[in-house]
Amino acid sequence: MSFILRDPKKGIKALEKSIKECEKHILELINSDESLQRNYGHINSIPGVSIVNATAFIAYSNNLRNITTANHTTAWPRSVSGLEQALTRRHT
Repeated sequence: MSFILRDPKKGIKALEKSIKECEKHILELINSDESLQRNYGHINSIPGVSIVNATAFIAYSNNLRNITTANHTTAWPRSVSGLEQALTRRHT
């Protein structure tokens, strides 16, 4: 991370490039499996859902296999929110 401090613009560009590479690999993995591809397509079609949110939800739900009721779906944002709050408190 020290490269960001030396030249912030180059550091940001390097991070953006790394993120794009990660997203490319994630999409390659998704496209290699018909079930992942179908479920990703459904989740990603929701306005405002990014590749990060869609893949995190797929991973959390074991490719939607663990979602057996609507309550399972609504519990996920609460668990993510709780994790974010815990991490924020720890790092502030």
